[in-house]
Amino acid sequence: VGVSRTLAATGLILLGCVWASTWLIQVPAHRRLASNPTDRAVRQLVVGNWPRTLLWTARAGVVVAMLRGWRTR
Repeated sequence: VGVSRTLAATGLILLGCVWASTWLIQVPAHRRLASNPTDRAVRQLVVGNWPRTLLWTARAGVVVAMLRGWRTR
């Protein structure tokens, strides 16, 4: 009894991508905004957050699939 390894691996990969996006896109964007608060810096932060939003949404779908599979076992 357990969770599909494929779903677990997919969830882990998506989480790694979220973390990578955070450190490679969001952290530098926050630093730019903190040092030079311009409209452009705000737009870059918002646009740069979309990959994380999509990744978290995909990961939520994986978690739901994992929970549904676990309940049916």
